[in-house]
Amino acid sequence: MSTSNRPSSARTALLAAASGVVLLAAVVGFAVGLPEVAGAEGGEGPGVEALAPLPESLPGDLVSLTSPEMPAEIVEQSGGAEALADIVDSGAANVAELYGEPSAFGIYGRTDGSVLVTVTVGPGEPGLFVPDGTPISPEVQGVARSTLDFVQTDDGVCSVIYAQPIAAGQAADPAELPQRVHCQLGADGLLYDVTSQGLSIEETVTAADALLEDEQG
Repeated sequence: MSTSNRPSSARTALLAAASGVVLLAAVVGFAVGLPEVAGAEGGEGPGVEALAPLPESLPGDLVSLTSPEMPAEIVEQSGGAEALADIVDSGAANVAELYGEPSAFGIYGRTDGSVLVTVTVGPGEPGLFVPDGTPISPEVQGVARSTLDFVQTDDGVCSVIYAQPIAAGQAADPAELPQRVHCQLGADGLLYDVTSQGLSIEETVTAADALLEDEQG
């Protein structure tokens, strides 16, 4: 996996917060943002064939929130096992129905509750991707790094949001985590949309690459 910063151009295409903060309790709130489609109540949309199930785990100690490995305390904080399963099923069904294509949807986290990752997979190719706005060069803004950055990967591009800009002439803290990393990657006719909170850019891309390898393998 390799990445390169692209702060000034944009054929663009995962949510991170301070380490140690429990994020999985926000899963039920996240579900409010899922698209709602009439007639989609879980599973597949009418006439839409589902993709293969997503893996139970990803690199970086990430485990599916519906996996038995997820601690019961975190599952309950996130609304309970039944609610989590309903969220995942509804997400996949609604996206499939909305776009009329097979789709897969999953939510992952660490067993200590410090990381949240969402994954959506469906047919397509990476393209224009500016979910957080068009990137403007830091030089134009008079800073060393803006709150919005873009990183090109081997298979796509990531939009990265930071809490604060870095003043001109200052260096970034190598231990700083973004607030959010949102990547769009593609391979073999499938499009992968991956969003993370609590992970670095490299960790997010590694998790996304594992999804591509799992599908290809």
